[in-house]
Amino acid sequence: MPLVRVGRLLKPHGVHGQMKCALTTDHPELLAGRDGYWLFDERSHELIPLANPEFDMDRGMDSFLLHIPAWKSPEQVAAYNGCGLLYFAKRGELPRDAGEVYYFELAGLEVRDASGAVLGRVRDVIETGASIVLDLDSTPPRLIPFTARDVPEVNLAEGYLVTTYGAGGFEDVR
Repeated sequence: MPLVRVGRLLKPHGVHGQMKCALTTDHPELLAGRDGYWLFDERSHELIPLANPEFDMDRGMDSFLLHIPAWKSPEQVAAYNGCGLLYFAKRGELPRDAGEVYYFELAGLEVRDASGAVLGRVRDVIETGASIVLDLDSTPPRLIPFTARDVPEVNLAEGYLVTTYGAGGFEDVR
């Protein structure tokens, strides 16, 4: 299961160990209803579990306050400045608009062509900077651009996607 970043710790707030955090999610209303938060320290690559996080979302649209009962002073929480606030997410669990998919959900999906023949499974999702490419665990190896034209159907519930990439053959571009 991948970790989803929902905030970044900015600086201590007040004298009782609260931390001001930048909001990095489109769904802040879901923060308080979840268990199992973690801090990720990018300097040490340490993943730190948080016990009983409390959120104050009345800070505005771009920030919130985080309090962990074990945190008692600004000096204690200052060590976490810059850490990410994350939680583990399962495939299909995150809120979405119709037709929207998260890249992490694509890994492991069966890949079918338009006739239904199985081409392999998505081994990896590669972000090239210009586009997203699906790496299949097939023989021969295949890379498929993740575009609406080349992947017209993604069915997370049934665990497959359909590709039309290469259906008409490949042009010789030499």
